[in-house]
Amino acid sequence: MTKVFGSATSAKLYGEEVAKLEDQGVNLQGQMVSDLAPLPAGAFDAPERQYESYAQRWSATAQHDTATLEATLRAGGPLQLAQRQWVSAWTDYLRLGAVYGLFQNLDHAIDTTAGVLVRGTADPSFTGFHRLEYGLWTGQAAASLVPVAQRLLSSLAALHPAIAQLRITPLAYATRAHEILEDAQRDFLSGADVPGAGRASPRWPRALAQRTRCSPHSRRCFPGATTRRSSSTTS
Repeated sequence: MTKVFGSATSAKLYGEEVAKLEDQGVNLQGQMVSDLAPLPAGAFDAPERQYESYAQRWSATAQHDTATLEATLRAGGPLQLAQRQWVSAWTDYLRLGAVYGLFQNLDHAIDTTAGVLVRGTADPSFTGFHRLEYGLWTGQAAASLVPVAQRLLSSLAALHPAIAQLRITPLAYATRAHEILEDAQRDFLSGADVPGAGRASPRWPRALAQRTRCSPHSRRCFPGATTRRSSSTTS
């Protein structure tokens, strides 16, 4: 078949046009096309300010809960308590959602999984939450995990001021929701990113979903966030 059924359009031309629409948002004449009415960049100002407040609150909570975990490890356990505290602290970090990939080395230090590293769990750069998870669910001594927790605390402390300097473009902001939902299905609900803790917490899907709730049309973007005027946060 060389033509699209019911038309005189060649299958090759139709395929090229569909591909361009998907990849570039233009037709074969180079004209911008879309099924959606575009929003002005300024429509994202208020949600971005609310997100900054929301993210600051959850980064502080993650730091606090990780400090609690570190204290438990320094005291020698018990293991089940430390595991529950890990679940709480990592759930806090999950709620930051839209910042992933924006802090490069800092995000790597906090949330890298062994699967992306050359030497896996033996890699020296395997740090952060998932290094703690690995130790807690493979029976490593609490004392051996104290330096890991302390390094993670330092990274989380650096995250808090970094969020204040964060700039998320309207395009990046708008595309984060579907990426977060992909993560929820592929990495967390499957247990792929949490091989130790697995499905230890039903809060993870809810924490992930909470990160997708804000749009320029939302009256309330993020629970617990406060709307504030800020000349430093722009689109």
